[in-house]
Amino acid sequence: MNRDENNSLTPFDIDQVGEAGSLRESLNLALKEIRAGARDTDLFYMAARMAFELDDVAKSEQLVKHLLALDPEHLNGWVLFGKVYHKKGDQARSNYGLAKAEEIFPELTDQDLLGDLLRAETLKIAKEKRGIGKEIFETETYADICVKQGYLNKALKIYSDLKEQFPDNPGLEKKIDELKKKMGRHD
Repeated sequence: MNRDENNSLTPFDIDQVGEAGSLRESLNLALKEIRAGARDTDLFYMAARMAFELDDVAKSEQLVKHLLALDPEHLNGWVLFGKVYHKKGDQARSNYGLAKAEEIFPELTDQDLLGDLLRAETLKIAKEKRGIGKEIFETETYADICVKQGYLNKALKIYSDLKEQFPDNPGLEKKIDELKKKMGRHD
């Protein structure tokens, strides 16, 4: 794993632990970094998302509130806020979170991406309850949104995952290369 000059893990490193199959360990690493004083919005979002995936709705709620206090314009934070409260059965707060996401990125309404995200999440929950497996809704369009918002690590991860699934897509390789250059990575 990569460690920076102050010996802390990057959000990308922590996310890789989760992708390797240890979501709980990844969440614990993220929480350790947060307790140590990290104020990286990517880290808070990742931890809130992992807690949500682990069905720790209370921890996810706490983390997403901290995230939105740090960055009130965090699109993914507001979408997750909506999901958390949807799962808690609080439709008013769920709708508020999703409305905030639409305010920040109106194209969500125009392209009905927000509805697609929520339908994908509902489908994922339904399939998991039936034991069918995970539904992946991290698309190239979602990665493009992450790039526009400055969440480069998340976008790189999505592009890389998609490249593994679709190795014949030359557009993904180009986006990965451009993003790595933008991030100053030459690996």
